[in-house]
Amino acid sequence: MTYNNQIESTPEQVAAFCVALCAAQAAALKVAKSTANDTLGSSYADLNGHIAASADVLKGNGLAVVTLPSHINGAPALATTVTHQAGGTLRSIFPMLIASRTDMQGLGAAITYGRRYIIGCLLNMQTVDDDGQEATDAKRGENFARSIAPPPLPFSPGQEPATTVAAQRSAASTMKRIQQIATAPVEHLAQLEALASNNGEPESIRAAARNRIAAINAAGNSETPAAESIAADPTGCEASQDA
Repeated sequence: MTYNNQIESTPEQVAAFCVALCAAQAAALKVAKSTANDTLGSSYADLNGHIAASADVLKGNGLAVVTLPSHINGAPALATTVTHQAGGTLRSIFPMLIASRTDMQGLGAAITYGRRYIIGCLLNMQTVDDDGQEATDAKRGENFARSIAPPPLPFSPGQEPATTVAAQRSAASTMKRIQQIATAPVEHLAQLEALASNNGEPESIRAAARNRIAAINAAGNSETPAAESIAADPTGCEASQDA
């Protein structure tokens, strides 16, 4: 079995997958080091902790992770498939190094070890001490919110860029808008719905809005409002209409 680290399916499905993954990673998930390692005298975040910490974010963004035993040229490996509800699929393979034990218990331990690393890599999860770093994390979140306000588009949505420079600026602006949409608070649900149905917007922007709407609905409209530093129009909708 051969796996390449790539996203498969149509361009539209790939775009929707990327938007969902950006939104999932924007959650900046943390998992506590709640399991003791008596041999090393330390603690670590176990597989159960990773699964519990990531379940709601994966569900809210229409993502599912399947990890199954496989092999690379006969050597044990874990084949991972990440799928999005729109059809986009990311496949990867993770080698398992089993040196000290070659029985089934050793293989099972390696699978468990690999699965938590895969989930952590996929969502950029942070492992933290049980007491956490809440004040530092909150400040970092505020700084992030300030950094993602998108610049004005160099041309109106749907208009072809006249030069390569304009195309590059447009791509950068679109990515910043996608990041901003992914963290839009529930108070802007109406703006998100208008953005999702605006045929004048690029498909990637509309897909980002649809994914954020789905995440808000899945959470039962119970999200905590984002930091006050987020602009009044986090979707960038008004800016794009005035361009």
